This record gives sequence, structure tokens and C-alpha cells, in this order.
Amino acid sequence: MDFSYLSRIESYLSNRPFTEQRDRLGSLRYIGGIVGGEQPSRYSQSPLLWNLLFQHLRIPAYFAPFDLPPSKEFGPFLETVLQTPYCIDLTVTNPYKHAAYNALHKLNIPLTITERVHRLQSLNHVIFQPDSWFVDSTDGEGMVRAIKKRILLKGRRVLLVGAGGAAASIGYELVREGAELRIANITEEDAHALKERLSGNTVLAGGFNKIPEWASECDVIISAITEASPLDREGIRKLPPSVLLVDTRYGEHAEFARLGRSLGRPTIDGKEMLFGQFYAAAFRVTRTLGVPETSVTEALGRIEAEYLSVE
Repeated sequence: MDFSYLSRIESYLSNRPFTEQRDRLGSLRYIGGIVGGEQPSRYSQSPLLWNLLFQHLRIPAYFAPFDLPPSKEFGPFLETVLQTPYCIDLTVTNPYKHAAYNALHKLNIPLTITERVHRLQSLNHVIFQPDSWFVDSTDGEGMVRAIKKRILLKGRRVLLVGAGGAAASIGYELVREGAELRIANITEEDAHALKERLSGNTVLAGGFNKIPEWASECDVIISAITEASPLDREGIRKLPPSVLLVDTRYGEHAEFARLGRSLGRPTIDGKEMLFGQFYAAAFRVTRTLGVPETSVTEALGRIEAEYLSVE
């Protein structure tokens, strides 16, 4: 592996993911990574999932965290990564999902962009294919996959708190599933803007002041905000016991899910969403590499069981 390409990637970053792994990278053929402005090296579990998959399937690859400071321009970084001949996936997280969409259109490279990415103007995966880079937004797909293990969404009332990149992707998939969606955001104008992008006849939008009213009539409440909880302990107590409480965050940051669990309520946290969005991308990457689908399915089943069993 030519380290000059990897050095170019590292020149943009505040961390040195390849230098730290230099001894093991010499025998590898592929790399991937997750880029974010909030130091994904400190919190992201995407490298764990991808590297477990590579180990299970004996793919000679390494997936790294890319800490890209907000002071750096995203476009040149993106171009550098996609020019690296070994890259098979770039995962994009906050705050670059919208910036990545804008930057891609300025690059002179072949792209296959899904309809939902165009609709949302946001993305979280750029995946190598022989004829083009495949661009997708899978956060919503991952979350809906987790929710549908518990309930069917068609005709269900769902409160989505937040209107950022992950919320937009989740909202898009909820509308496709036939849910009756309410969007509450601290900046009400952003909630209405997301409603217009989703073009759903069963979508309502409002500010945080609508949360108590809408929460009382919904079957599912999804917190897609980065701080605090949309409902406090007393607010959760007032809900019917069957309401599913969903948090896009995981670990110590998943305050909404933690409050729900402490009160014995059905909950989902961001680990299941993360695995779900990884699941879709993993199949596309391994298909490009020629790995048999049965082997991928078996490996992902083992990884999911192991990953979700750990608090």
C-alpha cells in the first residue's frame, strides 16, 4: 500500500489514524473511514463494526476515524479521499452530511446518487463501485429497520424531535412506510422546511412547544437531537406504557432512552440505528469485492448479536 495517499488524507486531520496503524497496514489492500467534525475517533463505533466485518470475512482492509476540524474545507478533503485507489467506503457524520452533498457536485467523478439523497440534500455514505461512486443516506433505513422489529409503521403516529441530517433521513423513511409524522424542532422554521422536503400529506410541523401535545397521541417518539431529552421523567410517566421511545444517540449520551428504560418503557437507542445503516452499506461494499452474500449474511448476523448484547 502506497502511504503517500494516506499521508495526504492525514494532512487534513487532527488525528493520525494511519500512522498509528502503520505496522499492520502494509499487508492490506483497502481502507475506509468515517469523517466528522466532532472527533469521531472519540465516540464513533463505525470503525468497530467495519473492522469486525473485515476480520470475519478475511478482507484485507482497515476502517479509520477521520477527525476533520471545522476549520478545514470539506471539498478538498473529500476529493483527496476519493482519489485514493484503496478507498471502498467513506462514511460521513455531523456536521458534514449536507456539505458532502454540495461538494460532490463539484467533483469531476462518476456518481450514482439515490433519490433520497437528492431529496434530502444530505448523505452519509460514499461507496466505491467499479463504474461510479454510489452515494446514499442510510440513517433512516437503519432506524426504520430497528423500529419494524417491534411494530409496523403504516398508519402509526410518530413524533420526530429534531430536523437535522439524521432526522431528515429518518423522516423520509417514515413517510415511505406510511407513518403519520409530526416534526418538532427548537427552530420551528427548520421543522417546516423539513416537512416541505418530505412532501408528505400526513406530516405536521411545529416548535418544541408542540411536544407535550403530540407525544400524548403518538405510538412512537424519536429523539434526534444532540443534547438533553425531549421529555423529562414526569413527561414520560404520563405517556401510555406501550409508546416506543427511540433515541438516535447511544452510550452515555442516550439520555432519552436511558430515562425510558429506568421507567420500564420499551426503548431503542442509536446502536440499532447505527448497525442498520452499516448493514445496508456493508452488503454493497462486499458485493463490489465479490464476497458471497451468504457469507456476508452470516457474518453480519454474528456481529449484530454480539454488538447489541453489550450495553
